[in-house]
Amino acid sequence: MANLFSEVQGTTIEQYIIANKIERIKELIIYGELNITEIAWKMNYSSVAHLSNQFKK
Repeated sequence: MANLFSEVQGTTIEQYIIANKIERIKELIIYGELNITEIAWKMNYSSVAHLSNQFKK
């Protein structure tokens, strides 16, 4: 199933999920209702540093 997903989407399932999370994080940052720590917690990141590293990629 993972191979089929990669063929159709052109990316792995993990990369696809991360990209969607990053788009949601961008929205949360733009709206400015939550700080980065709250966003990391809400999006199930273990730390702000982990969120930051994925965001930079």
